[in-house]
Amino acid sequence: MAQKKNVKSKKDTTSKKASSKKTNETTQKNSHVYEIIAIASIAISLWLVLSLYFNNGGPLGVALVRFLKGMLGVSIYFLPPVALIILIHSIIRKNYKQYKSKYIMCVIMYFLFAGLIHVLSGVEGWEYRLEGKTLLDYWKKYYDYYFTTQNAYMKGSGVIGEFIARPVIGTFNYLGSDIFFISMILIFSICVFDVSFFGMLNSLTEKIKSLRKTKTVSDEEIITPSNQPKKKITEIDVFGDNEKHFEKEIHNTVKDNDIEYLEEDYKEPEIKLYNKGQTGFADLLDKKETQVKEEVANESDNKNDEDNKPDTQIVEELNNANENTVEIIEYNYPDIELLSPPKPIDNGEDIEEELKHNSKKLVDTLKSFGVSAKVVEISMGPTVTRYELTPEAGVKVSKIVGLSKDIALNLAAKSVRIEAPIPGKSAVGIELVNKVTNTVTLREVLESEEFKNSTSKLSVALGKDIGGKPIILDIAKMPHLLIAGATGAGKSVCINTLVMSILYKADPNEVKLVMVDPKVVELSIYNGIPHLLIPVVTDPKKAAGALNWAVCEMEERYSKFAENNVRDIKGYNELMELNEAPEQKMPHMVIIIDELADLMMVAPADIETYICRIAQKARAAGIHLVVATQRPSVNVITGTIKANIPSRISFMVSSQIDSRTILDMSGAEKLIGRGDMLYMPVGASSPTRLQCSFVSDKEVETVVNFVSEGHTPQYKEDVIERLAAEEVYKPEGDDPGDNDELLPKAIELVIDAGQISTSLLQRRFRIGYNRAGSIIDQMEARGIISGLDGNKPRQALITREEYNEMLTNGKI
Repeated sequence: MAQKKNVKSKKDTTSKKASSKKTNETTQKNSHVYEIIAIASIAISLWLVLSLYFNNGGPLGVALVRFLKGMLGVSIYFLPPVALIILIHSIIRKNYKQYKSKYIMCVIMYFLFAGLIHVLSGVEGWEYRLEGKTLLDYWKKYYDYYFTTQNAYMKGSGVIGEFIARPVIGTFNYLGSDIFFISMILIFSICVFDVSFFGMLNSLTEKIKSLRKTKTVSDEEIITPSNQPKKKITEIDVFGDNEKHFEKEIHNTVKDNDIEYLEEDYKEPEIKLYNKGQTGFADLLDKKETQVKEEVANESDNKNDEDNKPDTQIVEELNNANENTVEIIEYNYPDIELLSPPKPIDNGEDIEEELKHNSKKLVDTLKSFGVSAKVVEISMGPTVTRYELTPEAGVKVSKIVGLSKDIALNLAAKSVRIEAPIPGKSAVGIELVNKVTNTVTLREVLESEEFKNSTSKLSVALGKDIGGKPIILDIAKMPHLLIAGATGAGKSVCINTLVMSILYKADPNEVKLVMVDPKVVELSIYNGIPHLLIPVVTDPKKAAGALNWAVCEMEERYSKFAENNVRDIKGYNELMELNEAPEQKMPHMVIIIDELADLMMVAPADIETYICRIAQKARAAGIHLVVATQRPSVNVITGTIKANIPSRISFMVSSQIDSRTILDMSGAEKLIGRGDMLYMPVGASSPTRLQCSFVSDKEVETVVNFVSEGHTPQYKEDVIERLAAEEVYKPEGDDPGDNDELLPKAIELVIDAGQISTSLLQRRFRIGYNRAGSIIDQMEARGIISGLDGNKPRQALITREEYNEMLTNGKI
C-alpha cells in the first residue's frame, strides 16, 4: 500500500514538473515573439523617419512617403514621433496589455489632430452628399485630387483628413469644428496622461504671482517697479496668439527661480544653516552693551516728564522699563559680562554637502516605500535639523508618519520626530539630530533684539527654535506654566533661565518671587536676592502655607481692585501712578514650585486646592504659577491642575504616556535631552521644538552675588510669621503638647542607645505609660526619632552634634 502511495506521489511530482516546464517554454516563446515584433517595429519607424525627414529611404521609401502624404498630408510629419513614443513606452513597461486602451486613445488623438490641421488649413472639398454617388465615388475623387494634382498632397491632412473633417465641418461649420477638435483632444489628453489642465493653470498662476512678489534683487542693481513693467496673468491669452509668449515667460521664470514643482528632476532644496560663518562676538557685545547703558542713563532724564504728558502716553510708558517710578529698593541691573559669551558655531566640515546627501537619501527612502515627496527646505538648528517635505498629490500624511522607524534605520539617526503637517505650511517636517550639537547660551538670547524689544517685565529668554530664531516667553500671557521632564533633561536649567531673565529684565519693585524647593539644593542659591518675597521654602509642610498665603493675597488684591473700580493689576498700577502714589503700586508675583511630586506626597488635597484657586483667578491679580515636576503622572499632575494651567513645556520624558499627560500628545519621548524641549503656549494647536537657553551654576552664583551685594533682603515679616505658625500645625494626633522636663534626658538616651521605645523610657525613668508615650510623641514631632513601624523600636535620626546645635538655637 505504501509503495502505491509513493508511486502516485512520484507521478504527481513528475506531472507538476512537466507542466511547469511547458509553462516556462511558452513564456519564453512569447517573450521571443514580443522582442521580434518590437525590433521590427522600431526598425520600420526609423526607416520611415529616414524616408520622411531626410529623403534617404530608397525608391521604396520615396513611394511610401508619397502615398502617406497623399493619405495624411501635413500630419504625416507627426506620425513617426507618436509611433516611436508608443513603441518605446511599451518596451520599457513590458506589460503593454495594461496600457492597450491608452495606446488606442493616442492613435485616436493623432487622427483628431489630423482633422484639426485639415480644418485649419482651409482646404476646399466637395459636399459630402451628392446625388447618385456612392462612397467609392467620393474616394476616387479625393484620391485623384490628392495624388494627381501637383503639390495638392501637401495641403491639409490628405484623404484621411478629408474623411475625418468633412462631416464635422458639415455639422458645426469651420469655427465650430475647431472648438470640437480642440475639446476632444483635451479630453483624450486628460484620459491618457492623467493630468488636470485647470489645476496646472491655477498652480502656474499662483507660482508666478508669488515669484513676482518675492523675487529678490541683486545688491549691485535694484530694479524698481517703475522701470520694470509686469504683465498680469489675467492679460495672457493662453489659447490664442500669445500662447508661445506665455510658455516662453513661464520657462524663463522657472529657469531663474528653480521652482521644484514644475520640474521632474531632483532640485537641491534651500538650506538654512545655524549662524553660518559666525566666529566672533566682540562687536556685537560692545554694541549691545552700549545700548543697555544708554537705556539705563535715559531713565533718570524721564522721571519728571509725566506731569506734562497726556494719559495715553503715561499708560504706554507704564508697560516699558523702569520709567516714572519711585524705587523703594535701589537695584543695580547685572552686567551682561557676568555671563559667559557663546562659543563659535561648529557645524563641521562640508555640512552643506552632508545635508544635501541626507535629503536625497530621505527622498529615496520614502520612494522605496511608495511615498513620492520632495525636500523643499532644510533648516539646521543648534541640535536638530528639519527637512521640509512636500508630498505629491494623493499621498496620505499618516503614511509618512508611520515610516519614522524606517527613516531612522536608513539614515542611521539617533531619533526621528515627524511633524505632520508643519503649522502654517503645506509641508511635513522630519527632524533629525545633528551629529555636532551647539549650545544655546543665555547671554546670546538676552542680547537678541527680540528680548530687548520685549516690553513685559516677565519676559523669559527661553531659547532658540530649529531655525535659530530666539523665542521669548512672556509669563504674563501664559499666564501659568507647567514644566515636566526626566532627570537630566534640562528642567532645572530652564527654571534657572527663567529666574535669571527676570533678574536682567525687572527690578524688585516690579516683580516679586516666591520659591518652593522641596529638594532643598536647586533654588536655595537665590536666597538673598532682593526679588524674593520670603526665603526659599524648602519644607513641604510650609509650602502649603505659602500657597495658602498666596490665595489670601490674591483675594486681598481683588478687594482693592473693587474698591478702586479697576479690573486688573495693570489698571490699578496706572491709577496709582495718576494719583501720584507710586509706592502703592502692586508688583507682579511669580510663584515657582520646583518639584510638585514631593508636595503632593505630603499634602495632596491642600496643594491641589491652592494651586487650582491661584490658577483660576490669579492672572488679573498679577500672580503667576510656574510648576515643575520630573514625574508627570496623573496622580501628580491631576486633571484639575492640568485643566487650569494652559501653557506647557516638556523636556525628554521616559514614556509616551508621560508625554500625553503633559502635552496631550506623543512626541516628548523622542527628544534627546540636554535642553531639547517642546514648548506649547496657551492657544497653540501643536508644540514647537526648541533648544533651551543654558546657564551654568557658576554664572547663576556670579549674578546672584552681584544683585545681592549691598542689599539686605527685605522679606515680608508677616508672611514669614505666618509660615512659622503654619509649622506648628500637625495632622490629628501629632500635637505633642508642652515640653516634658525629662525630654532632654530622653533625647540623650536615644542618641546613646540609637533607638528608643515606650517600655525603655518607663523602666529607665520610672514613669507611667502615658508620660512615656507623650515624650515619644514630642521627639517624633521634632524629627529626633523615626515614626512608628509596627512593634519595632523607634530609631534615632540625629547625632550628638546636631543635638547640641538644637540646644544652642533653643529648639529643645
